This record gives sequence, C-alpha cells and structure tokens, in this order.
Amino acid sequence: MASIRSGTVDEELILFSIETGVSHALAGTGIWIWNAIGTRARVGDVIRRATEEFGVPRDVCAPDIVAAMASLEELGLIAQDGAASRS
Repeated sequence: MASIRSGTVDEELILFSIETGVSHALAGTGIWIWNAIGTRARVGDVIRRATEEFGVPRDVCAPDIVAAMASLEELGLIAQDGAASRS
C-alpha cells in the first residue's frame, strides 16, 4: 500500500502517492468518502454510514460509493478493504 500525502487546495482535497507519483483531486462527495474510509473501512461500512448520515436509500448511494472506492483502489490510493495509508 502506498503512503499517501494529502492537502487542501481551495475546495479540493489533493491526494499524492509517494511511491507511485499518482496524484488525484477529490471534491464534494469524494472528500466525504475519503473521510468516511478513515484508516480502514470496507465498502459496506461507507454505504451504511452514508445511509445513516444522509437518509439516502442504499440502492441510491451504493453504486456511486462502489464506483468511487473502485477508482481510488485503481489509482493505488486504497486497498480492497478500503485501507488508506495516510501520512
């Protein structure tokens, strides 16, 4: 798992992987998902938290959360279980 550095620029959260050199900007819901992941969270945990916090039905929020977390995983910013290595 790559060590991730993060910082805020304007309204975006910029993530940078030290090992891969990959950077990615998150905004809005992406920032919420990153924060919901914490140091270790699974997709189901993030979906459950979204339904509880926002009162959104699971079938409405799940596809977007699954896609966002898959994208973060593809970029090497989180592991399959949602683990993020933050510094």
